[in-house]
Amino acid sequence: MEYIISDRLQGVKGSIIRELFKLMKDPNIISFGGGNPSAETFPVEDIARITAEIFAKNPIGMLQYGLSEGYDPLRETMKAHLTKNEGFDFTENELFIVSGGQQAADLTAKVFLNEGDAVITEEPSFIGCMNTFRSYNAKLVGVEMKPDGMDIDKSLRPRSRLTPGRSCSTSSRIFKTLRAIRPHSKSARPSTLWRANITS
Repeated sequence: MEYIISDRLQGVKGSIIRELFKLMKDPNIISFGGGNPSAETFPVEDIARITAEIFAKNPIGMLQYGLSEGYDPLRETMKAHLTKNEGFDFTENELFIVSGGQQAADLTAKVFLNEGDAVITEEPSFIGCMNTFRSYNAKLVGVEMKPDGMDIDKSLRPRSRLTPGRSCSTSSRIFKTLRAIRPHSKSARPSTLWRANITS
C-alpha cells in the first residue's frame, strides 16, 4: 500500500535520538548521552511517597483534565520564583508549563514560523528541535559559537558565509549572555527576528 505523506513532512529526517536509544538497550554499553541518566539516580522512594500523598489529598484533581497552560499551583510557584530570582515581569508576560523542550520547540515554531522562514541555530544544535523546524519547512542556518554564545555579528552580517544547521545528539553547553545579545537587538526588526531559549 502506498502512503501519501504531506509536503510539510517530506524533508524531515529520521531521529538520531531514537537510533541512539536503541543502542542503549545493550547492557554492555554505557551511555554518556544527554537524556539518559543512570537508573541508580532515580529518587524512586521520594516519588512514590509524594505520589501517594497527592492521591490521598486530591485524587480527582490529579486524574482529571487540567488547564492547557499547566497546573495552576505550579505556575504560580514558578512565576514567584522567576520574578524574584530572574527579574521577570508577569504583568505583560505569561508562563506555560510544557512536557519538555520538544513541545516548546513545536509550539514556538507553530506560532512564529511561515514556510521558507530562516531559523538561526547553534552550530552544532539539538537534532530534536531541528527536525521540528524542518517539519514547518523552515530553512536552518547554522551559526558558529563563541565562549559566551552565538557569533551574532556573523549571523547578522549580510555577506557572511552561513551554513545549513548541523546536528548532534545533545545541545551545546555554551550559555548566552545579555552582553552578547543586547547590542544587536536594534539591528533587526522585531517582526522578523525572534530568539527563543528552549530548555527542558
